[in-house]
Amino acid sequence: MCTFFYDGLVIPVEPGPLPSPGPKPWPFEPRPEPLPKPILPKPILPKPKSPFIRLRPRRPAPMFPDRFPGKSTPIYDVRVGHKGKPRACVTVTLSADWDGHDLRDENVGAIEHFAAWRQQHGVPMTHFVCPSYFSNGQNVAQNANQIRRGMIPGDEVAIHVHGWRSLLQQAGVLQVASFWSGSPVNNYQTPAYANAWADIGHDNPITHYTRQEITQIINRSRALLQGAGFNVSSSFRSGAWVAHRELLRGVRNAGCILDASGVPPAMTEPLNGLFTAMALNPHPLALWANNITPNSQPHVLNPIGVNLRELPCHYSLADYNTQQGIEGRMQWALGQIQHAQLDQTVYLHFGFHPETAVTLRLYQPNQPAGTVLANIPMNHLAKLEGALQTWRASGAIWGQLQFVTVEDAVQIFVP
Repeated sequence: MCTFFYDGLVIPVEPGPLPSPGPKPWPFEPRPEPLPKPILPKPILPKPKSPFIRLRPRRPAPMFPDRFPGKSTPIYDVRVGHKGKPRACVTVTLSADWDGHDLRDENVGAIEHFAAWRQQHGVPMTHFVCPSYFSNGQNVAQNANQIRRGMIPGDEVAIHVHGWRSLLQQAGVLQVASFWSGSPVNNYQTPAYANAWADIGHDNPITHYTRQEITQIINRSRALLQGAGFNVSSSFRSGAWVAHRELLRGVRNAGCILDASGVPPAMTEPLNGLFTAMALNPHPLALWANNITPNSQPHVLNPIGVNLRELPCHYSLADYNTQQGIEGRMQWALGQIQHAQLDQTVYLHFGFHPETAVTLRLYQPNQPAGTVLANIPMNHLAKLEGALQTWRASGAIWGQLQFVTVEDAVQIFVP
């Protein structure tokens, strides 16, 4: 028995007797019949977790996350095509960051209307849900049903963590001072605001905590979300996008395989300035400043010593952009694939916060639950909806887009 390699597969071959000498080969004698080609086993592909993608074999992911078509560098394979045929396209993920403030009908109703539009057009979304909706004695079933109003079949539910006091207490972790309460804007004293259930800590960066404490927080977060009836994926996003190596290692130790917190510095300039003024060490956003640009593509964080897939947040959350800015990002991506091969794609992410979909309401700290501090008009969801409807109205644009969840995007880019 011997083996040979064919396209990366090892094929066993049983040796046979050597051929006996015969007449001279063609052209003096008829050409012998060609040997039959070996029947090769089909490659085993991961099963897609949503109905919106069709998997195909792929080349290895590039080592550099910022390289695109037209730049004479390797990029990613597309795994979806019109009527089963490959095509160059833009892979788009949408997300909602449920931060744990409240679940008012004004905002949830707008998200429910958006969900109906998404279902009509086959657009899935990833919901990063902070478990503080279920950690402070709330009506778990009622809050879970409010969140589900914004979901459709095929959506993903993932873990999103802000440092709310009740969540940390359930995880067995002590809360430290929120950065607003430890800053000049608040005289270094009281929390800036609470949520609808009199909890505080939304502004408590989880970079304060050790690797083991982060693992405890995420494990408890997963248990709370599962207890509310959600099927939780292995995706994670940090509140305020804060991260450092020990935090990400704690995330990986808790069983998450991908992070979606990476942001370019321009997107976080107000927070950058505040963290710098407070001399927080390590700086909660320094990791991304050195590794993420507005054009970064999904990649593996091994070069910084963390075995996680990173799907960047980009400069594309509706809270920090205009509708024109969102549409401009899409024009950039379409330009990247204009001269791409048929099996190539680039990645874009867009998202919003449910608490700012229409109006943000802040609550008085150290007061009875629901004591209002301020109502601030926002209407950020309308910007994302407007951009999507513009693309849908243009067949030329819509035909070049494939929408997947963050979890499914990993299978396309960095499985």
